[in-house]
Amino acid sequence: MIISVVFLTIGSAISKRKKEDSEKFKSLFVWTLISIILILIAIPWPFSPFAHRPYIREF
Repeated sequence: MIISVVFLTIGSAISKRKKEDSEKFKSLFVWTLISIILILIAIPWPFSPFAHRPYIREF
């Protein structure tokens, strides 16, 4: 998830350098979308085939 924060920071810095507002918002949208996708990939979902974790752990 730290990588997604880095991507968001890079995207914010890049979007500030754009001249037109539409380019700024489009660039920021793409970088934010990449960041959100990375966050969702990092969450160990119980229905994911890569991480078999139950909702509630039994001790």
